[in-house]
Amino acid sequence: MQVFQLSIEEYKNILTEISELKSLIQSSPWNRQPIIDNQEFMALMKISKRTAQHWRDNGMITFSQVGQKIYYRMEDIEEMVKRNQKKSFYKQSR
Repeated sequence: MQVFQLSIEEYKNILTEISELKSLIQSSPWNRQPIIDNQEFMALMKISKRTAQHWRDNGMITFSQVGQKIYYRMEDIEEMVKRNQKKSFYKQSR
């Protein structure tokens, strides 16, 4: 096993470089909210094509359509799930 020794200055330089890399990654255009198509949405939610259409028609899920292709933002899917969250009906006896 090899052991490396760093000076405090070298250690601070490494931390600075890591911080700069983190900032670059966070500001990257590739770090945007993921977008999925209708097929991926149906697989993710385990629903049929008709159910996905029903949800869109009734305004339950926000979507974008480019030509015949339908897309969803993961942020919108998460929002729909949160909006439809129900509290447990279970009441503990005392």
